[in-house]
Amino acid sequence: MTDLDQDGDLDWLGTSMTLGQAYIVEQVQPDPSLVATIKVPETFTGEVTKLLITLANEIPVTGVPIAVLASIDNIDKDGDGKLDVDQILGLEQDLVLAIEDVGVAGDYHVVAALYMEGGGQFQPVPGVDYMAASNKITLGSGQAEVVLDLVIVP
Repeated sequence: MTDLDQDGDLDWLGTSMTLGQAYIVEQVQPDPSLVATIKVPETFTGEVTKLLITLANEIPVTGVPIAVLASIDNIDKDGDGKLDVDQILGLEQDLVLAIEDVGVAGDYHVVAALYMEGGGQFQPVPGVDYMAASNKITLGSGQAEVVLDLVIVP
C-alpha cells in the first residue's frame, strides 16, 4: 500500500489470478467498477494479520478463487508507523473498495476474510478469523455494489 498517484490517499496494486492482469485499487467509484463495503462487527477484537478479498464461484469456497481482488498484510508497508489494515478497517471505519476492472465478467460471490493473530493463513479458523460473502453479483456490465458484514467464522 502506498499513495501511487500522490493524491493523498492509500492505493494498492492487485493481480487477477485468472488473467494475470494488474490493477490499481483507487479511492474513487467509477461506473464500471465493483464497489465493496467491508464492515467489522461491534464485538470485533484481536490483532489483524491480513485482509483477503476474492471472487468465488460457490459458497462455501472449495478451491482456488476466481480472482484475488486484494491481499493486504497488516504491516507498516509505507513506513508511517501505522499498520496498513488497521488504517483502513476497524470499529470506527468501514472499508470501501472501488475496483475498476477485476479482469473477469460473469456472476460471482465476493468473499472477504480477515485473518487474525492465532488464526489461519490460507483457510479461516473457526472462532478466530472473520469472514463474509455476498450473494452472486454480475461483474462486467456496469457498477456492482456489495456490503460485506464480517462475522467470526463459526
